[in-house]
Amino acid sequence: MVNRWAGRAARALDIPADVFGESRVSIVGTRRLLVENHRGLVHFSTGEIVVRVPSGQLVVRGRGLVIGAIQPDWLRVDGKIEQVVLTGGAWHGTDRADG
Repeated sequence: MVNRWAGRAARALDIPADVFGESRVSIVGTRRLLVENHRGLVHFSTGEIVVRVPSGQLVVRGRGLVIGAIQPDWLRVDGKIEQVVLTGGAWHGTDRADG
C-alpha cells in the first residue's frame, strides 16, 4: 500500500520514484544493468540473476552474467542481457529482437 502511494506521489510530483524507496533500473545497451536501491540477491548463475527490490523481484536473464559490482544501495550486472522481468510489479521486459 505504501509503495503504491509512493509511486503515485512520485509521478504526480514528477520526481524520481527512488526518492520514495522504489528501485531505479538502468540498462546500458545489452551488456550492463544497474539496480539502485536493491534489497539483496536471491539467486545468481551465469544465465540468471534475481535481485530483491522493494516492489518484488527483478529477474535478469542472459549469457555470461556476472555481478560487476555490489554495494549496500546499488549493484551492477555485466554480461549479455537478454531479458529483464519485474515480478510482483506491473512491468515486464521482453526479449530483444536483435538477440
